[in-house]
Amino acid sequence: MQKILFLDLSTTRCPHVRQLADRVLAGSQYATVRPITDGAAMLSKQAGQRTEIRELVDDAHVVVVGASPDLASHTQVTQVLTTQAPRHSFPRKKLILIVDADAAMERVISVWCHAAVHLDMDFEAVVRDEESASRTAYYLHTGRANPPQMNIVFRLRHGTHR
Repeated sequence: MQKILFLDLSTTRCPHVRQLADRVLAGSQYATVRPITDGAAMLSKQAGQRTEIRELVDDAHVVVVGASPDLASHTQVTQVLTTQAPRHSFPRKKLILIVDADAAMERVISVWCHAAVHLDMDFEAVVRDEESASRTAYYLHTGRANPPQMNIVFRLRHGTHR
């Protein structure tokens, strides 16, 4: 059974993100973490120690991120996650990003693309609506059939990738 971590960065201003997350995660056993609202303890570390949030991400097989339009919270969390070398695991970890379709989320998606590359994760899906949530839930539970389509472009140091 896959260990699923729901990293809830959405705020009360984004009920649509929570509805999509409920749909994607329905029927799954998962842990929910709210690093922004639960306090800075998850994001802070003492010298030479891994952060609590990084330990949770390292232990999960699938990380589902509920994204808010607030770029600062994403930048803060991804900086904490990417400050330490990744633990390489097989099979590779999966990253699923749930975003608000009404908001301009390209920068948030870009931040998480870079984090996925650093963490050696497969960026599996961007969920924006009910249809993509259903496809992603099916793919998450079965691991087969039509994986969700990602129609985004992001830049890495060595060029543009699709």
